[in-house]
Amino acid sequence: MDVLDYYNEDHLLDYDDSAAMRCINKKRNIYVTEVRDNALKHGSNIQAYDEYVNFIAYLVKCLGMPKNVLNISMILNIITKIGIFSDGCEIVLNKNPDNDLAGFLGINVMRGNAVCRNISWFQSDVLKKLGLISEPFYCYLSKDKIDNPQDKEGNHVINLIEYKDNLYGYDALNGGLFKFVSDRELKEMFTDKVHYVYYKPYMDIMISGMDAGNTISMMQLFDIIKDKETITEKEYNKLKENAINAVSKNISLLNDFHESSKKYIKRITKNL
Repeated sequence: MDVLDYYNEDHLLDYDDSAAMRCINKKRNIYVTEVRDNALKHGSNIQAYDEYVNFIAYLVKCLGMPKNVLNISMILNIITKIGIFSDGCEIVLNKNPDNDLAGFLGINVMRGNAVCRNISWFQSDVLKKLGLISEPFYCYLSKDKIDNPQDKEGNHVINLIEYKDNLYGYDALNGGLFKFVSDRELKEMFTDKVHYVYYKPYMDIMISGMDAGNTISMMQLFDIIKDKETITEKEYNKLKENAINAVSKNISLLNDFHESSKKYIKRITKNL
């Protein structure tokens, strides 16, 4: 097997001692070292980020929204794009940053330059402070359904969320909602321009600390829940409307929040 094919989950799941697994473990060790080095070198920035995430969780509570992960994800999607959490109240999206902090990707939101992985980790960090399930979900995103997703490397990160005893994919960057249609594939809901995402388990092994067995169990779960009843379009649109209203009615609060945030943002971004 070509080691360059390490991202192919068929090889990964069939042969735990394969060249692919050795390649992934090597990359995982490099990643773990980078995270440790960042924690040592930028500990004060990371501490300030954690404090700020707590402050953001408090803001969400002040907005008075029901405590459900989908509604709050929608609100965070809107506010993040406004730039409320970013230095200068501006954020550049989809321009790949070259200065990520491995293990602390959400920090780039404060630095005002973020792509999908930064937004996904940031939302996950905030939602966890609120006791809600939202995990970065590494995948291959396509505007078309493809037959051989195992041949593709991951190119996107969304969030795996739990809403009303079901699992969905929420695109924290683009705002789309996805349902499972197989153990590895999700399809975008409630849109005429449907996208598809395909789970890439090798990234969970490299970054999230899983092993091949964990990813197999995950896919078995996805296969089980794919037939569960999903949210209706009416309910989805109502949640979306609520999120938009919550933001529009609290612009003054959000502006005040940004002013109060500057002390955190300065500490987070100092010397980065």
